[in-house]
Amino acid sequence: MNAKDTLYFQEIEPTHTALAEVIQASIGNPTPAKIQSILRQYANHDQHLIGCFSGTLLIGVIGIHLTGANAIIEHISVLKDFQARGVGKKLIQYVINHFNINTIKAETDDDAVGFYQAQGFDCVAFEGKYGRRYSAVLKNPHSRLNLSNPRNN
Repeated sequence: MNAKDTLYFQEIEPTHTALAEVIQASIGNPTPAKIQSILRQYANHDQHLIGCFSGTLLIGVIGIHLTGANAIIEHISVLKDFQARGVGKKLIQYVINHFNINTIKAETDDDAVGFYQAQGFDCVAFEGKYGRRYSAVLKNPHSRLNLSNPRNN
């Protein structure tokens, strides 16, 4: 991605041809059957998949579950070659700007907690069935999202 690349965002269907490849990094032990099972859940009316495209290439995705004015990030993933370039941050920003939400929540691990903290999420560690995890919460996202640093992918 360089200065002349234009990113665009749009809601995508769970059957999008490149989606399984992009989303697999956000799924623990991603077998083809498990990925397809997860993608089928996004057919529900309260689940949304937003894709980030560079040209025609799907480079990132965020999957959210909306309940009233709350959004839960179920999955967020960016292709390895496009990480650390602001794509994840822009996906969250898209959700904030296009859905009427007051709170965004996510559960994450040691590898991604810094990403959420950089976006303004409050993160609290807990022990879960998969070891140490973090509950990440962003309240009033329109006023708290850290938009100043484009490197916070």
